[in-house]
Amino acid sequence: MWRSRHTPTRVAALTAEARSVRTAILAGAQRFTDRPAIRMAGQSLTYGQLVDRATSAAASITAHASGASNPIVVQVGLSPDAVALVLGVFLSGHPIVALDPHLPAERVSTILAELEKHDRRAEFMIADAEHLDAARAVAAAHELPVTDLAAITQRGAAAGPGTTAGLDNPDSLTSIQFTSGSTGTPKGVLHPNGMWLCDSELMRTGFSITPGRRVALCLPISFGAGLNVLIGSLINGADITAVDPRDRTAAAVLDELAECAADVTFLTPALLRALTSAREATGHPAWTSLRRIITTGEALTSDVAQAALSHAPEATVTNWVGSSETSALAYFDLRAGEHVSPGPLPAGVLAPHKSVTIDDDGRVVVSSRHLALGYLDPAADEDRFSRDADGVLSFRTGDRGTWDGATLILTGRVDDAVKIRGYLVEPAEVHRAIMSDGDLAEAAVIARKEPDSGRTELLAYVAPVPGGRTPPAAEIRTRLRQRLPEWMIPAHVVELAALPRTARGKIDRAALPAPTRHIDPPVGDLEMSVAAIWSEALGLDEIGRDENIYALGADSLTVAQILVGITRRHGVALTQADAASAPTVAAMARTLDARLRPDSVASSSDSLSPTTVPLRRGDGQTVFCFAGAGASALVFVALADHLAGDERIGSIYGFQPHGLENRGFPDWTVGMAARRHLRDLRRLQPSGPYVLLGHSLGGLIALEVARRLRHAGEQVELVMTLDTFVPQHTARAVGSSAQTPATTETTEGPQLSRSELWRNRIQLLRAGFLTDEPVESARAMEQVGWRVGRFHRPAPYHGRVLVVLGADNHHDERVWTDHLTPGDITITRIRADHMSIVREPHITEVVGHFLHALP
Repeated sequence: MWRSRHTPTRVAALTAEARSVRTAILAGAQRFTDRPAIRMAGQSLTYGQLVDRATSAAASITAHASGASNPIVVQVGLSPDAVALVLGVFLSGHPIVALDPHLPAERVSTILAELEKHDRRAEFMIADAEHLDAARAVAAAHELPVTDLAAITQRGAAAGPGTTAGLDNPDSLTSIQFTSGSTGTPKGVLHPNGMWLCDSELMRTGFSITPGRRVALCLPISFGAGLNVLIGSLINGADITAVDPRDRTAAAVLDELAECAADVTFLTPALLRALTSAREATGHPAWTSLRRIITTGEALTSDVAQAALSHAPEATVTNWVGSSETSALAYFDLRAGEHVSPGPLPAGVLAPHKSVTIDDDGRVVVSSRHLALGYLDPAADEDRFSRDADGVLSFRTGDRGTWDGATLILTGRVDDAVKIRGYLVEPAEVHRAIMSDGDLAEAAVIARKEPDSGRTELLAYVAPVPGGRTPPAAEIRTRLRQRLPEWMIPAHVVELAALPRTARGKIDRAALPAPTRHIDPPVGDLEMSVAAIWSEALGLDEIGRDENIYALGADSLTVAQILVGITRRHGVALTQADAASAPTVAAMARTLDARLRPDSVASSSDSLSPTTVPLRRGDGQTVFCFAGAGASALVFVALADHLAGDERIGSIYGFQPHGLENRGFPDWTVGMAARRHLRDLRRLQPSGPYVLLGHSLGGLIALEVARRLRHAGEQVELVMTLDTFVPQHTARAVGSSAQTPATTETTEGPQLSRSELWRNRIQLLRAGFLTDEPVESARAMEQVGWRVGRFHRPAPYHGRVLVVLGADNHHDERVWTDHLTPGDITITRIRADHMSIVREPHITEVVGHFLHALP
């Protein structure tokens, strides 16, 4: 039984005003002659001026061409003349092939070859001055003439655009759009007039694109969606500002939206996420005028939509769904105060002149009189395109779908289903489970053949919300095990700062990096026991004896679970410092074995203070790392693992607060901590050059240690501070009011009762003597550290410093350049929160900055 929803196929309504893009554009020019049509880069054209240039271009094209059936290939950047050229091709009656100027030459050549192969050889190619040489180099191999854009649009033409008899009907071919080709050879799709006219109707009736409406087009017009929006908006008389976001920062795009006071903007979900998470987003005037924010190109997720509404509460956010074969299919509107489930938004209600049938396999079949005419290669039409006796076209999509009332919901791809351990698995279902907590920006789930065994396994790639907490891979696996059966759990969860994208803004699955795990099985009973404890905590089926715990997706909570498991199974209480020094199964088993042997020989590290933790031993530059308030040396395990790959790096040591895991009074000043750590530092490396780094409060300690070393006549090569918050009195010196998270909680959090206040004070007094209660000890030491940082009076440090700031660190940079480190200073920012910055995927970027700064 087939389940379907229909909208009327209103051919009469479509053809009442215009039967083609050409006639619709000319009619609009007569109605809106003196109104602004297009603005960009300080230039603007009215509808009359634009169509005059387009008519001139059409006449030039007709004069050069042998007939009206062969396509014109256009490869130009964004400019008013480029828009006039595009319209000129439509007016000439030739099909247009719009190519992005950023396309590699090989891909352009492939497209030209496809046109030749299927009897659609281009008449000629048009390029602007910037891309003319590259176009000629590619076209030469195909013996294709190339013409300069300026010569086409600026040549006067007394005559009209030429003969277009028989072309002004909805079924006439107007363009050939090539699919993104991220999975193979680009596929040409034949677009008739009717598709463009249907979309222009949707823009008018569904999106309120009416005469004079200010539209910000933030999609390149060489892309299918961008060209659709351009043509549809011009047909409806809109005032368009065109912005190419690929050569602008998010802040610059916001500024352009504000300058044009856009009512409506079209953009990709990826760009909308960048705009909403930009540092300048809050309170930016760009949001004030927006009444509709429309995304297309890929699925819009609820977290991005809600973030946009938090900035622009008067706007409607629209998820616009379509394809090259159907053009607009459906759209879903979300307004402030409305609730939707986490993950991708529904496809929504159907666009005009479209009907949808969902077959027994769940496949979405789209029908209309105005779909694509088929593919450039007719052989590809089989089993995809069909036409019934009434002339209605149907296209069998690759999407699965279902209905929620009149709302279409796309649930995945038909061809994505794979067999895992004998069970049929939909990657889209795993994707929804991954995204359901709302703390990831994006994810991709793919299947691959495991190279050694040949079995099929799932891979999940995730990227965090910029500036937000990054859930570690172990936590993601734990969540999935609570929601999905075992065979649906990805074999690998790969964390990336952002997923790779094609030039069109879609996730580039071909560019997703392959997992690099190399699993050597545990050796001996003790390693096997430790590996079993790790497997349970990390949610992995198997653990290699030499795999780093943080590379497997652990965080401090995961390590705590492992240490509890070690104690329960073996009766030995290992510390976080032990785990930091032994970050692999093999190393932890050796540490455990030493503790289990009463006659074991003390290691060389036993002569060091318990606050000094060896993270790596080697030949080369020693790196000393200072942990923040309440944090152990574990925070540097991922960093040490990454640094180990650089031949310049030797031993790495971590310093953690006194009293965190050893009983003793805490260091109540930065100076006390610096003196304590200096003793072991000078024993480990008696003379310079020194390299120091510190996270959080550890950054202030590292600077004080460096200052004392320089005062003693030693050379300090580099100090890196990692998301260190500046003491308030120092920040106030330049009028910076940014505060640490701890400060915010203390000053703006809920009022504590008298008993709670006394409980906190007593706990603070017990700091340094709670070693049997790791969680309480960390909390108490964090409070100690906050007070130490708050009352610290740093002396200026004049050496070489790399300052890395996280997303929550909003201090005025003059605090660093004018007061704390007025010497040779480099400041960089990473879009991660305070604790995520020391873990994957952000630690890769941190280490990159560090190694670049290292001599």
